[in-house]
Parts: sequence; C-alpha cells; structure tokens
Amino acid sequence: MESQNQIERHRTLSEDFSPKNPLKPRHSSLETNSHSHSSLKTHTSQNFKNFTLKTPQKSNPSSLQTEIKKVNKDNNDLESIEEAKSLKAYYRSRYVTLIKSLQETNKQKLIQKEQEEEKIRKKKEKLKGELGLSNVKAKFNIIPQEEETKTENKDKKDKERPETEPIKTEDPKNRKVNASKILKRAQEHLQKIAEKKLEEQKKEEEEKIREKKLRQALKEAVLSKNQEDGENERKNEKLLSHSKKITITDMNLFKKRHKLKESDKVFIIVGCYPDIRKALQARGGWYENLDISSPCFDLKWTVRRKDVDFDNLKDYQLCNHFDKSTMITTKVGLCHSLRNLIWFNSVDIDTFYPRCFDLSESAEKEDFFTEFKALRAEAVLKLADNGQRISRRVVNVALKVCNKRLRDLDDLIDDPKIKTWELVTDKQWEILSGPLTGGKEDIINLKDQISTTLSRLSKKYPQFTINGINNIWILKPAGLSRGRGIELYNHLDELKDKLQKEGQWVIQKYLENPLLVKKKKFDIRQWVLVTSWNPLTAWFYDKCYLRFGVEDYSINDIKNRFIHLTNNSIQKYSENFDKSDIEGNMWHSDQFAEYLHNVEGHNIWEDTIKPNIKKIITHSLECVQDMVDGRKGSCELYGYDIMLDDQYNPWLIEVNCSPAMDYSTPITEFMVKDVMDDTIKIMVDYYYAPYNKKQLVDTGNFVLLVKSDRTVDRPIESFGLTLLCQGKAISK
Repeated sequence: MESQNQIERHRTLSEDFSPKNPLKPRHSSLETNSHSHSSLKTHTSQNFKNFTLKTPQKSNPSSLQTEIKKVNKDNNDLESIEEAKSLKAYYRSRYVTLIKSLQETNKQKLIQKEQEEEKIRKKKEKLKGELGLSNVKAKFNIIPQEEETKTENKDKKDKERPETEPIKTEDPKNRKVNASKILKRAQEHLQKIAEKKLEEQKKEEEEKIREKKLRQALKEAVLSKNQEDGENERKNEKLLSHSKKITITDMNLFKKRHKLKESDKVFIIVGCYPDIRKALQARGGWYENLDISSPCFDLKWTVRRKDVDFDNLKDYQLCNHFDKSTMITTKVGLCHSLRNLIWFNSVDIDTFYPRCFDLSESAEKEDFFTEFKALRAEAVLKLADNGQRISRRVVNVALKVCNKRLRDLDDLIDDPKIKTWELVTDKQWEILSGPLTGGKEDIINLKDQISTTLSRLSKKYPQFTINGINNIWILKPAGLSRGRGIELYNHLDELKDKLQKEGQWVIQKYLENPLLVKKKKFDIRQWVLVTSWNPLTAWFYDKCYLRFGVEDYSINDIKNRFIHLTNNSIQKYSENFDKSDIEGNMWHSDQFAEYLHNVEGHNIWEDTIKPNIKKIITHSLECVQDMVDGRKGSCELYGYDIMLDDQYNPWLIEVNCSPAMDYSTPITEFMVKDVMDDTIKIMVDYYYAPYNKKQLVDTGNFVLLVKSDRTVDRPIESFGLTLLCQGKAISK
C-alpha cells in the first residue's frame, strides 16, 4: 500500500510539471523520472510481498527538491498577484473618486440650471402680473401650436372665399375664427406696446446719460482761468512731445536760430504758472523756450524737482528747486530733521512742533505706544481734577505712571525698588484703557496729589496744554499731500489695526485746544523763499492767508474731515462749502489781524504771533542747512502750515514744496499773483543786481528773514560713515 502511494505521488508530480501546464516549469530530468516509474512497476510485480523502494540516484534531482522549487515559484506568483490586486484596488479608488467628482460637477450644473430656470420663471411671472398672460405671450412671441394651425387654415379658407360682409361675433359657427383673429390682433397690439415701452426705456437711459454728460460739462465749464491755462499748456506740451524735438544744445546757436540778441534771456516753464510767464515777459528781453527738455535756458521754473537735471546745470542757469530738499519738505524728513536742531540752536522743538513719530521704525513705534499710554494716564488725572467721577483704582494707577514719568532716567536706573524701566506695564494699561468708573470713587484725599502732579507735568512738558483730555493723534501717510489719507485716532487698538496695512506712516499729536474763529478751526499758509542754504539766506513773505473748516469745531466727532482738516482741496467737497459765513472759507492776514485787535484790544498779530512764526521758520531751516544740496542760482518757495492754540502760540505742522498756486478763492487769486511777481523780483532782479545796489531793489512783500555769513560743515555721515548721534535737549 505504501508503494502504491509513493508511485501515485511520483505520477502526480510528473503531471504537474508536464508541458500541458504552461504556468509551471518543466523539470529538466523528466525522462529520468519516467524511467524510474517503469522500473518501479517491474520491481513491484516481481517482489510484491517484500517490496522495498529504491532511492533515486544522486545525479538526478529528488522529488522533494522539485517540490521546493515549485513552492518558491508559487510564492513569486502569489507576490505578483498581490501587486496586481493592489494596483487594481488603487485604480478602482481613483475611478470611484473620479466618478464622485463628475457626479458632484453634474449636480452643481443641475442646481445652477434649476436656479436659472427659476429666475426665468420668476421673470415671466412678474411680466405676467404686469401685462397679463396675453402680454407675456406677445412679449415672448408665444402662440399655441393648435391655434397657429387653425389660424393658418382659416386664413386659407378666407382667401378662397369671396369677399362678404364682416362676420358677426355672435354667430356661433364663426366664433372660433373670430376669437383667433381677435387673439392675433391683441397679440400684435401688445407686441407693439411692448416694443414702444422698450423704446421709451432706451430713450430714458439716453436722456440720463445726456444729462450726466451735461452736468459734467457744466462742472468743467466753471473751472478757474488758471486751470484753463494749465490745460492749454499741457496740450502744447503734448504737441511738442509728439513733434520733432530741437536738438540744439548750444545757447549761442539757439539764440542765433531764434534771432535773439546776445543779451536776451531764455526761460522754460513746466506746469501752470501764468503769473511767472507774465512777470518775465513784462521785464523785456525774456524769450520762452517751449521745449521743456531743452538745455538752452537762463531760468527754469517747474512744479516737480525731478524735471530739473541738476547734474548738467551750468553756473549761470537759475531754477526754482534745490536738490535733496526732502529733508524738510516731507513729513518723515521734517520729523527726523527737527531733532537735530539742538546741534545748531539751544531750542527745544517741543515748544513749537507737536510730537511726531516715524512708525516705519520699530523703535519709534514702541516709543509712540509708550507716549500714548502715558498721555492716557495724564488725561485721567485731568478729568479727575475737573470733577469727573473716576474709580479710585484708575486714579492710583494714573498717579503712579505720571510720577514715574516725571522722574529722571538716571534716578530710575539707580533706584533698587524699581523692578522694571517700562513706563506702563501691561497690567496698568489694562486698568487705564478700561472703564473709568466702577468700584470706589472717593478720591477726595487724592485731590492735592492730583493737582501737584499735574502742575509738575505742565512745567516739565511744553506740550501739556495741547495734549487735552481725549488723547487724539493724527495719522498721516508719509508720501501724500493735500490731506489725502489723513485720519484721527484716540483708541490704540483701532490704530494698531490700521498699522497692519502696508505703507509708511507718521503720527503726530493733535492740537486739542486750537484757536477758533466763529466756531471754526483754521490753519495759516505762510510763504518762505530760500535763496541759499549754506550760508543760509531766506525771505519771509509779509502776507499770508487763513484756511477755515466748513463745519463748526467739535472734539467729539473725530471722523468728520470737514471739521479737522482745513485743506481747501478737502473742504471744497463739503455740501456746506458755499453756505459758510466766511467768504471762500479764507481770510487775508490783514482781516485776521483786525479781528484779533478787536478781541484782545491790541495788535497781537504783529507784536507776538508773527515774530514767533518767524522764529519757528528760522529754526526749521537751521536744522537742515547742512543736509540740502544748495547750489548758487537755485531758490525754492515753500508753503509753511502753522496752527495757533487758544493761547496764541504758533505750532508748525508741515512744510510743502511747490505749494498750490491756483485761484481757488478770491483771496488766493490776488495773493498768488502778488507772490509770483514778488518771487521773480528776488529770483531775477535781486540776483542780477550789483552787490552795492541790491538794497535798492524792490522785493515786494518779501522781507529778509535770515542772512548768515557762517557756513556749516557737512555731518560725518556724509563722508560714508554710519556714526550718528541724534537727540534733543534734556528738560530740566
């Protein structure tokens, strides 16, 4: 029995490895195995009882080895099958995902289609409500198919029939025919009504467009004369730019070509300055070169500094700009430059320039946050001193902050009790920025301490009076002018949110106690002409004008630009601009001087205010005289913006290059004409006059403000080093 099983096993192995099964390899010694099978059968038939299986020879592979190879092969096949299964599962998941995405897309398209159909249905229902079902059919040209066929058949029959009298509608036989005719006529009538309505709507839209264009034309028609002149000049400049440019660069050749005398002068004007042109032409011997890019000129007047090629200017050529004067004419430049005044004059800038911080520098931003918190504590003490009910806890924190602020820095460093040099801790600010009421409000025993602290603050800090009690600051974009982008803030969180936006900002303390005239806030525009920087020579225009806000002043409405920003470029957009009792919302300085004389009983304008304004202007020029590139033959007209507090103290707000010279109001019209003519008196007449006759030259309303014989050395940083020390006088 055992031998039969062994034989059967060998037979099975031989069949598994036969060529009939292509998936399994055929063994190389298959013939040897078959021979062993036949020998085994013979041996079995002879000695069945004493049967003993002979082992195969060593040279041939055993059945066990063959089976091992088969198992290894099966394992490899199983691995390939597993890989195929995993790939199949992967592609199946990809297919399922694709199917789901396609189903989702189709679903969205179906929803969108249903929404569009819903809109069309609602539109039809609306029209149906307005015009009726028949009107809707007429508007969309909808006629039932049955009615169309019936109508066509009836029309054919009517054509075939002879002409007869009109069929009566009461006849039941012809009722259907008449109804279709009536329906058709009604449809045609309603179609005409719908078309007429569309035409009327189209005409109304065209009428609105025409009225809008007419209003725009009327606005353009009321532009001032200088704007019209400027438009003509811009057109001429554009024509010149498209025309063939003059290539003459030699002055003598230019004069010869234009048939000018050798003594004649040539000038170029870029921008809208008709008064400059008129003043030069009135002197005689001046010829205008219309090519604004030509190097042939004796005098060039431009709006922008970049229109002057400073690198190629000749010594005899005059222009109305200095190179690198942005140190005083930009908000950031003025903020940094005034801090250097201590090196030129023993003057504290806090006495005439409201505190200003450049928020693009992280250190200054932190200084501003500290100053904001300190003024909040100061405002709390002022409110408590005025009798307002405030929590005792808040008052105690405010006293600690203000007293710490009054101490010198050296004392704070040497005091071992001071745990931190931080003026206002986070916990203290949480109390100061919270509600002022709540808790114990009995602060009677703190009254003396509050009054003493406020008195010390007023003596140490010159800007104590303008700080007010609302802690308002004015945020200005560094690169814009004419009041663009300016906003007021008195909450630190709102301000920080604003500063998250990109841009360069400066922030300045807002005057909370401005001088008011007829309940209106105002500022002063003062002209100054600088003819030399190093040594410094400047001229003060003896006349100025005031710009008023349209709305009555209110400290509680800080978002109203028509209250707090007095620029004419902003005020002219107010609805009440023409309703103000101040004509043109401007005053001449003579009107203001007369008003102050009536209020105070003496000429405070000439005696006090104007001299202080002159000092402020001189100090502002001194601090940058070593930084501006001052060449001989250049001059520049600046527009100073000054404000007065309720104690008649002037405060410098900013300095503008190329101040506006348009005829915006009757006040500015005659003042601009005068200052332009007087500027040419300084720039041309005074400049070309012999030294011994300069005092005889008529300078108009310009008076000499400062004329220094001392030159100032350039700072160390101009030689390529980065060593710099900035600061201000220490308050005692």
